[in-house]
Amino acid sequence: MSSRRLISIIFLLFLFSLFKVGFCQKNNKLYKCGVNEDTIKPIVGQRIPFNDSELLKRKRNLDSDGFKDFKIYFDPVNLINDINIYNLTQYQDLFLNGIQHVIETLQKLLRVKPLQDEYIIDDITMKSMYIDKWDTELFGTDNLTEGVKMSELGYDLIIFGRLDDLGGSTLASAGVRRVALDGRPYVGLVDINYDVDYSYGKSQEYFESIIIHEFTHILGFADFFSVIFLIMYFGK
Repeated sequence: MSSRRLISIIFLLFLFSLFKVGFCQKNNKLYKCGVNEDTIKPIVGQRIPFNDSELLKRKRNLDSDGFKDFKIYFDPVNLINDINIYNLTQYQDLFLNGIQHVIETLQKLLRVKPLQDEYIIDDITMKSMYIDKWDTELFGTDNLTEGVKMSELGYDLIIFGRLDDLGGSTLASAGVRRVALDGRPYVGLVDINYDVDYSYGKSQEYFESIIIHEFTHILGFADFFSVIFLIMYFGK
């Protein structure tokens, strides 16, 4: 086994251990990430058909050119609504600023190619996530029967957030909800346990460590088998 392959395996196993457990504790009680309890599988999104001649214009995904800044949008409407429902307004700035900081960090680290097909977000997408409100300024309407094109929204990935009862030992849960034909995520959902003391320790770092952990699940780091695939791929 080459040294490069060995280093890759060790690194990915370490990464996997972070995804499975995490570092967040409350009163010395280890909290779990809810990704393993998430039974909702991502759905290949509805795309607008294209002319076959467009296939001739496409380039390999591994081409070195054509990459652009990764644009992520977090829709705060449901999260703010839940914050009011659960009387957690004292944490609203913590939640929203922490999520925005994580997004800004990921956008600096990652570059992507534009989606090769045109995908839409519609009311079926929302209902599948139990989302009944959204940023009408972004989507342009409170009725998504006809749907809105991702290209019109101007983002590569849209993430929705909620507060939820995830049980006493689960801190948060997140996952991909819509993927392109090539497996690339373009809609994600993060659920945050409302029954957690977010004043614990250095609360800003504490919360952001939770969110960056969960957002990695939306980006595709989800389970044991995906990590094994990465080991096999990068370990060659």
